[in-house]
Amino acid sequence: MIGTFFGLLSILIIEAFSATVIQPSQGSIAPANASAVQSQPLILANASSNGTTSANDLAITCDHKLGHNLRVTSCKSIFPLLRAGTEQYIFADRSSSPSLRYDIGLPYRVQGLDGTCFVEILVDPGKASGQMSLTEFGQAAFTLFDTCVVHYGYGGVAANVGRDNNIQIVIGRLKPSVNCKKRTPGPPWKSCSDILATMDVSLENVTFGRRGGPGVGETLPFFIQSTDSKCRVKVDSTTQAISTSSWYEIWEGINSIAYMCVRQTKLGGQASKLGSLKTLTLEMSLQEAGVDLSNATLLNASSGPEDLLLLSAGAQNFSSVEAS
Repeated sequence: MIGTFFGLLSILIIEAFSATVIQPSQGSIAPANASAVQSQPLILANASSNGTTSANDLAITCDHKLGHNLRVTSCKSIFPLLRAGTEQYIFADRSSSPSLRYDIGLPYRVQGLDGTCFVEILVDPGKASGQMSLTEFGQAAFTLFDTCVVHYGYGGVAANVGRDNNIQIVIGRLKPSVNCKKRTPGPPWKSCSDILATMDVSLENVTFGRRGGPGVGETLPFFIQSTDSKCRVKVDSTTQAISTSSWYEIWEGINSIAYMCVRQTKLGGQASKLGSLKTLTLEMSLQEAGVDLSNATLLNASSGPEDLLLLSAGAQNFSSVEAS
């Protein structure tokens, strides 16, 4: 009976959605079947990236485990940031074998205005890489957004994305603890994106403490800065206690500051409540001339590739080109 119900629900949603890609609005969330989706992920087959059924259909799964009560306005604010383009790019985990050529290293995550909604690109498990154009990324993300966030308020995953169907797009909810500093000049976005594109993102546990010694992997405070020295991230703690975290969690915090403060308001900012004890802090700021870091521990990020996915001056905007 349950299987029949989900089958009928999938067909109804696909038929209604296939007519057109609907421009979402805050009032368009209608979780009439929220209890059904809450019980288990709702798998929607045959929802294509242009709103019609096709041979290259997306496989969309809406799942409350990726977040519920997502704000439409927050998720919608992501799309004006995205570029449009038909050129194919290769995506792969940045920790892949050096012999694997790729254009954009993963993880790669775009966050909305308030940082609570994100869109992230993944490669299918078991696959080394995937190919996708910027427009395919935008279309798949928009279809996922309209299907899961607008209709249910949930996060979700779109699979079978790109030329080789090896890409997955995830949309979900975050609860970043970030404060943008109104009196702190913001560093250049390009400099900070170098850090995001090249820093360590390993998942292994690392111990952080203010005093070096047994049991401390990284002595606080230390700084991560871009190659051009214009963007600096200070990693510190509010206590003397040793806290455990991972470079991936540090990357997540830096990503949140970068989008919520540097990208949106051109300010510096601080993230807090990180690590096992919720005592680690991150502060992103402009590296001001004359600041002496000769005695500081520096982790220099290498110069990353051009940010191909996000809009720059003169680039076509995905929202205006594809989603209007």
